[in-house]
Amino acid sequence: MPHSRLFIPITAVISLTWVCPAGAQTPADSTPAGQDTLSVTSDSLLVKINKLVKFYSTEQQSPAVNQETSLGGDFLKRYTPPKSARPLADPSTARGFQHIPAGQSTATGISRAFNPAMSVNGLFLGGFFNGKGDRPWEVYAECGMDEGLVMQETEIQFTSFVSPFFKADVIASFSTDDVLLEEVFITSAALPFGWKARIGKIYVPFGKHNMLHLHHFPFIEAPLIHTMLFTDGGLADFGAELSYLFPTPFYLEATGGIFNGDHPFFDTGNGRDITGLGRVNSLWDLSENTTLELGGSYVTGRSGLSGSNENVVGADATIKWRPLRRALYTQAEWQLEYLKGSQYLEWGQTGLSGSGEEVGGIVTHLRYRFNRTWWVQGRFDKTGLPGGADVSLTRYAVQLAFVPDEFELWRLQYSLTDPGAGMPTFGILSFQINFTIGSHPAHVY
Repeated sequence: MPHSRLFIPITAVISLTWVCPAGAQTPADSTPAGQDTLSVTSDSLLVKINKLVKFYSTEQQSPAVNQETSLGGDFLKRYTPPKSARPLADPSTARGFQHIPAGQSTATGISRAFNPAMSVNGLFLGGFFNGKGDRPWEVYAECGMDEGLVMQETEIQFTSFVSPFFKADVIASFSTDDVLLEEVFITSAALPFGWKARIGKIYVPFGKHNMLHLHHFPFIEAPLIHTMLFTDGGLADFGAELSYLFPTPFYLEATGGIFNGDHPFFDTGNGRDITGLGRVNSLWDLSENTTLELGGSYVTGRSGLSGSNENVVGADATIKWRPLRRALYTQAEWQLEYLKGSQYLEWGQTGLSGSGEEVGGIVTHLRYRFNRTWWVQGRFDKTGLPGGADVSLTRYAVQLAFVPDEFELWRLQYSLTDPGAGMPTFGILSFQINFTIGSHPAHVY
């Protein structure tokens, strides 16, 4: 502050001195060489600068300035508080308070600098069935509802850097009758040479759909083959994964992981059910507007339902088109995923059980954004590839979605399902409201 106050008067003195230099003469009286005038001007300028420096140095060092004789004394006399005025108290020295830098404190003086980023996702769902007969659990279990209106899920997420080396994420969900710790893990942020590690409870990176949380599903319910193999909760487990990004001209990543095997598909109940995962995925730029992603996944482990080693293999392909100059108004996505398991899960009176028979299924969808806020999309599900007639289900779904911004989604969906095995076809009309508040991390591409 003293330096800035000194700079302004000095600048003014310099300007005035050059315009009307001390001792300046008319052109008729000036010396031929002009040396005397320059000398007088320089001496006068130095005298004024020395006076200003002395004045502001004295003011800074001592509050008792001689206001009558100092330069600018009349101005200071008018604006200097009287001696009887009490100085303002320093809030940082008050008992119970701690000094916090501006912008990083609350009304209580407690710092927010280390608070994690927090977000809440809410899902409200309404559903109405038509058709007669019983519905197989694979069809409606993953919807998370029966007929009527429900709070489908509320999800809370916390994410923050623990240190320069690790970032932590904690994700929990609440429904009308359940509380679930979906994911809690740490991710490395400083491993060299393209390596990355995650440790904790995570959605296993198998295929494309399994890594999605409920509020990020492209359709209201999970694909049929995912439900038959991994239940409506997906394949989530506690373990560690290590991935490597290859230094290739295109995106190429390989991931391996070891998990506890606590998922119903693998759980033996005796602690000897470690599962292993492998996945490779790559992505190419087909043009400046279009990308192609291909992936393959494999997970294996000993199952308590069948008493033997079981495995699931998968393959996926995704094409995304998004014109750079109209990215906010139009884009499209086509995705295809195939899964095959050496067994599938059945729901009976005693709970889940293994079928002992392999089953495969395919799911494909097409999504198109036709203006800034509206999407239209369709999906086709088919199981029993391979598999018997009792696991051959077919489903068609169409959806219209209103997306005014990244924090809000309204969608209306109708799906028609043929359960096979002589059961009647039926439909489900669903309406969902999806909202987000807070700072929510970006989703996987």
